[in-house]
Amino acid sequence: MAEEMKRTEFEFTYTYDQFTVFFYGDRVFVGKQEYPIGQCCMDILNLDEAVFDEIARRVRELVPAARDLLTEKTDSAAALAQERLNAVWELIFALPVYRNLKMDEPCNYHTFQRLMADKEKWAQVQDPASTGYAKYQGMLMELISFAERLRGLRQLIDMMVDKCLEPLKHRNRSAYAEVYSYFYMQMLSAGVQIF
Repeated sequence: MAEEMKRTEFEFTYTYDQFTVFFYGDRVFVGKQEYPIGQCCMDILNLDEAVFDEIARRVRELVPAARDLLTEKTDSAAALAQERLNAVWELIFALPVYRNLKMDEPCNYHTFQRLMADKEKWAQVQDPASTGYAKYQGMLMELISFAERLRGLRQLIDMMVDKCLEPLKHRNRSAYAEVYSYFYMQMLSAGVQIF
């Protein structure tokens, strides 16, 4: 099966907030890259906290420019918003996991120019009652929370390692599966209590 997965050409369009990861045995497949299970989590745990701070800072610079674009409606406003979005992509696309995805980089690096060039989509983005407007605002909200969501993922991984994996007496698939199941149920229970 693993060899089949390596040979098969998957045609997925990945975005920074939606992508597919395959698990098979003790391997993880991200885009065309193969990792030992747990490698991606360790790579995220090993990221310097300054990376998240810098992503958040760049997003804070992007958001006003992206919102101003809707009122200014000029090529220069689109260019400024795109320049700031590209600075965000520069960091996100270099992160573990993300750097191995087959992203539509030409589209990502020209988002605002393409949006203005498509008259129908551009009109929708400016209409607060439209789905296009909701998508535009949703994209900004997703970017605003991106760094914090990654920090949250790191905290969950760190918690699982400290509370569940470190104390294990046996290190085998069965023990890991039990720990994962226990941790997953704990997180579901906490989610129900919070929300």
